[in-house]
Amino acid sequence: MKHEQLMSKLEKMVIDGIESHIIDKEIENQRLPDSERKVIFRHIQDFQVEQLKVKQAKEENFNIRVLGWTVLCVGLIITIGSFLFNPSVTVIAYGAILYGLYVLMRRKLNPIDEDNATKKRSMFDKGLFNKF
Repeated sequence: MKHEQLMSKLEKMVIDGIESHIIDKEIENQRLPDSERKVIFRHIQDFQVEQLKVKQAKEENFNIRVLGWTVLCVGLIITIGSFLFNPSVTVIAYGAILYGLYVLMRRKLNPIDEDNATKKRSMFDKGLFNKF
């Protein structure tokens, strides 16, 4: 099996959610020379980390959108409810409405960096803790 085919097969296994010990066994079953096996193993590990970062970024984006929509809806419910129950004195919950809109629009103004899958790099990614 060619290396490109093996890489694409293993990457598909990672995307399908197959556990890493099964992927490791698949690499060992190919009976490659030790140096090639290490290169393929390292590539698959990096690919797994990349997929986890993308998944984490998507989950974080979803949680932020849920927060934005919740705050926005609460503000609208307070505003509409106060108008329906007492039209002479209406409470406009502009703080909750504006904050909900801000949270929803913040992701559109600052999109996720496609290369790193996250907007901010942690101190570990910057290499500040390489000594430890």
